[in-house]
Amino acid sequence: MQLSIIIPVYKVEKYIRDTLQSIYRQQYDENLFEVIVINDGTPDDSMRIVAEFTNKHANLHIINQKNQGLSCARNAGLKVGVYFFTQAVNEAEAQEEAEACNWALNGRMLDYPIFYDTEASTAPGGTGRADGLGAEDRTKCAIAFCERVKELGYKPGVYASTTWYRKRVNYNTLRSRYTIWNAHYGVSSSPIGCDLWQGTEKARINGYSGDLDANISYIG
Repeated sequence: MQLSIIIPVYKVEKYIRDTLQSIYRQQYDENLFEVIVINDGTPDDSMRIVAEFTNKHANLHIINQKNQGLSCARNAGLKVGVYFFTQAVNEAEAQEEAEACNWALNGRMLDYPIFYDTEASTAPGGTGRADGLGAEDRTKCAIAFCERVKELGYKPGVYASTTWYRKRVNYNTLRSRYTIWNAHYGVSSSPIGCDLWQGTEKARINGYSGDLDANISYIG
């Protein structure tokens, strides 16, 4: 298994079908990834829509739990933010994605920003919906998303790797406006200025048997 996509579900019937369709239209080998839907006690028809996809895709799994939301993380002393992987191909769609984040949060407060990941998908041959965007258009989409996030009352941020910041977006423009989360493995520190640095994807902690991403936050 190369990739696990985790989707928390709570009152998202308006968006969950589009989310799952976006994943499965990538034409990626379903034996190489899994989709885990966490039903957080949603009272709407979200899970009925999810069930339509479980009948077609053996790599889609459901975990049911009582509604816990962000409280469990906060009770454990963890700060909470949002990571969003975009498939927007223009500024209008990027703004819609920001509004979707706001809708899913449903008024919940965050400690960290809503981070926008504009990196390439895992679709073979660069065939993902937004994989063909150039640096200028990617930057415009990132700005549109982040500015809408600000209008909605949240702090925006951008996530990418060092190479992506250097070649696929205008790093200086984004750095001057938003919180930057940089991923670069196998080095002693981030080679570019950032507010959070993801230094490994193979961290281990007691009580969990798998690999984890590990990050250092310079913003508390």
